[in-house]
Amino acid sequence: MTCGTAFALHSSAGVAEARGRARREARTTRTGAAQRGRLPRSAYALRVTMVLQGAVFGASRAGVTALTEKHGAPAQAGLVYAARG
Repeated sequence: MTCGTAFALHSSAGVAEARGRARREARTTRTGAAQRGRLPRSAYALRVTMVLQGAVFGASRAGVTALTEKHGAPAQAGLVYAARG
């Protein structure tokens, strides 16, 4: 915590802030959706991948729960999750 505070309060922080302000003023003044534009295809690919990964993990979790219930020990599902890593 102390190192982060010292870094933030260092005398060079004002120089960096002035440079950032100058860069922001030099840019166009568009805001919102017009400035953001469209996401690249790689961003959509990552979103689809994350959804599929969530589906896999959700299905495996449901499967573990069903398996432990089938064996008559539904409370053991947490231990099976922990054993899986």
